[in-house]
Amino acid sequence: MHDVQNHRLVSLENGSGRIVFDDFPCNNLFCSPTGVLYLLPVGGRVVQKLVGSSLQTVVAAETLPADLQFAAVGICVTKDEVIYVLDVDDDNDIHRILRINPAESLKPVVVGQVPSQQHPDLWNLFVTEAGTIY
Repeated sequence: MHDVQNHRLVSLENGSGRIVFDDFPCNNLFCSPTGVLYLLPVGGRVVQKLVGSSLQTVVAAETLPADLQFAAVGICVTKDEVIYVLDVDDDNDIHRILRINPAESLKPVVVGQVPSQQHPDLWNLFVTEAGTIY
Protein backbone atom coordinates (compact mmCIF):
# COMPACT_ATOMS: atom_id res chain seq x y z
CA MET A 1 0.00 0.00 0.00
CA HIS A 2 1.09 3.51 -0.68
CA ASP A 3 0.68 5.78 2.34
CA VAL A 4 0.61 9.04 0.38
CA GLN A 5 0.28 11.40 3.33
CA ASN A 6 3.29 9.93 5.18
CA HIS A 7 5.33 9.09 2.04
CA ARG A 8 5.63 5.41 2.93
CA LEU A 9 5.30 2.07 1.16
CA VAL A 10 3.65 -0.46 3.45
CA SER A 11 3.20 -4.19 2.88
CA LEU A 12 0.49 -6.25 4.52
CA GLU A 13 1.06 -9.95 5.08
CA ASN A 14 -1.16 -12.19 7.21
CA GLY A 15 -2.92 -9.13 8.62
CA SER A 16 0.28 -7.41 9.78
CA GLY A 17 1.71 -4.28 8.23
CA ARG A 18 5.35 -3.39 7.87
CA ILE A 19 6.99 -0.30 6.42
CA VAL A 20 9.02 -1.23 3.34
CA PHE A 21 10.17 2.33 2.57
CA ASP A 22 9.92 5.40 4.79
CA ASP A 23 10.69 8.42 2.59
CA PHE A 24 8.78 7.24 -0.47
CA PRO A 25 7.50 10.18 -2.57
CA CYS A 26 5.58 8.38 -5.31
CA ASN A 27 2.90 9.40 -7.83
CA ASN A 28 1.69 5.97 -8.86
CA LEU A 29 2.54 2.31 -8.54
CA PHE A 30 1.50 -0.93 -10.19
CA CYS A 31 2.08 -4.60 -9.41
CA SER A 32 2.67 -6.65 -12.55
CA PRO A 33 0.90 -10.01 -12.93
CA THR A 34 4.22 -11.66 -12.04
CA GLY A 35 4.34 -9.83 -8.69
CA VAL A 36 6.92 -7.14 -9.49
CA LEU A 37 6.10 -3.71 -8.06
CA TYR A 38 6.74 -0.81 -10.46
CA LEU A 39 6.49 2.83 -9.50
CA LEU A 40 6.62 6.37 -10.77
CA PRO A 41 8.36 8.68 -8.30
CA VAL A 42 7.05 12.24 -7.97
CA GLY A 43 7.52 14.02 -11.30
CA GLY A 44 7.07 10.81 -13.30
CA ARG A 45 10.42 11.14 -15.06
CA VAL A 46 11.70 7.74 -13.91
CA VAL A 47 10.25 4.22 -13.92
CA GLN A 48 11.55 2.10 -11.05
CA LYS A 49 10.90 -1.41 -9.78
CA LEU A 50 11.25 -2.98 -6.38
CA VAL A 51 13.98 -5.64 -6.36
CA GLY A 52 14.34 -7.27 -2.97
CA SER A 53 14.38 -4.33 -0.60
CA SER A 54 15.79 -1.74 -2.98
CA LEU A 55 14.51 0.32 -5.89
CA GLN A 56 16.06 -0.21 -9.30
CA THR A 57 15.71 2.32 -12.12
CA VAL A 58 14.31 0.74 -15.26
CA VAL A 59 14.39 3.86 -17.42
CA ALA A 60 14.96 7.56 -16.77
CA ALA A 61 13.48 10.18 -19.10
CA GLU A 62 16.66 12.28 -19.24
CA THR A 63 18.52 9.39 -20.90
CA LEU A 64 16.12 9.41 -23.85
CA PRO A 65 15.93 11.55 -26.99
CA ALA A 66 14.00 14.79 -26.38
CA ASP A 67 10.91 13.64 -28.32
CA LEU A 68 10.59 10.49 -26.16
CA GLN A 69 11.18 12.01 -22.73
CA PHE A 70 8.18 11.67 -20.46
CA ALA A 71 6.50 12.91 -17.30
CA ALA A 72 4.26 9.94 -16.58
CA VAL A 73 1.24 10.01 -14.30
CA GLY A 74 0.01 6.45 -14.87
CA ILE A 75 1.65 3.05 -15.27
CA CYS A 76 0.60 -0.48 -16.19
CA VAL A 77 2.82 -3.53 -16.68
CA THR A 78 1.90 -6.76 -18.50
CA LYS A 79 2.79 -10.33 -17.54
CA ASP A 80 5.72 -10.10 -19.99
CA GLU A 81 6.99 -7.06 -18.01
CA VAL A 82 6.18 -4.67 -20.88
CA ILE A 83 5.66 -1.24 -19.34
CA TYR A 84 3.02 1.25 -20.46
CA VAL A 85 3.07 4.80 -19.14
CA LEU A 86 0.61 7.63 -19.54
CA ASP A 87 2.62 10.76 -20.39
CA VAL A 88 0.74 13.98 -19.70
CA ASP A 89 2.30 17.37 -20.39
CA ASP A 90 -0.39 20.06 -20.47
CA ASP A 91 2.14 22.84 -21.12
CA ASN A 92 3.16 21.25 -24.44
CA ASP A 93 -0.26 19.73 -25.16
CA ILE A 94 1.01 16.13 -24.94
CA HIS A 95 -1.25 13.27 -23.86
CA ARG A 96 0.19 9.99 -25.07
CA ILE A 97 0.81 6.39 -24.10
CA LEU A 98 4.33 5.01 -24.33
CA ARG A 99 5.29 1.34 -24.38
CA ILE A 100 8.67 0.30 -23.00
CA ASN A 101 9.75 -3.30 -23.53
CA PRO A 102 12.95 -3.93 -21.54
CA ALA A 103 13.40 -7.27 -23.33
CA GLU A 104 13.82 -5.43 -26.64
CA SER A 105 15.03 -1.93 -25.84
CA LEU A 106 14.53 0.75 -23.25
CA LYS A 107 13.53 3.18 -26.01
CA PRO A 108 9.81 4.00 -25.63
CA VAL A 109 7.41 3.58 -28.52
CA VAL A 110 4.35 5.84 -28.80
CA VAL A 111 1.34 3.51 -28.99
CA GLY A 112 -1.45 6.00 -28.39
CA GLN A 113 -2.20 9.69 -28.44
CA VAL A 114 -5.23 11.68 -27.39
CA PRO A 115 -6.05 14.55 -29.78
CA SER A 116 -5.72 17.96 -28.09
CA GLN A 117 -9.39 18.83 -28.57
CA GLN A 118 -10.43 15.63 -26.74
CA HIS A 119 -8.18 15.73 -23.68
CA PRO A 120 -10.05 14.13 -20.82
CA ASP A 121 -8.61 14.31 -17.33
CA LEU A 122 -6.48 11.15 -17.67
CA TRP A 123 -4.55 9.85 -14.64
CA ASN A 124 -4.05 6.14 -15.18
CA LEU A 125 -4.30 3.31 -17.68
CA PHE A 126 -4.79 -0.42 -17.88
CA VAL A 127 -3.69 -2.84 -20.61
CA THR A 128 -5.52 -6.13 -21.12
CA GLU A 129 -3.85 -9.43 -22.08
CA ALA A 130 -5.15 -8.84 -25.62
CA GLY A 131 -3.40 -5.44 -25.73
CA THR A 132 -6.44 -3.19 -25.41
CA ILE A 133 -5.58 0.00 -23.56
CA TYR A 134 -8.12 1.60 -21.25
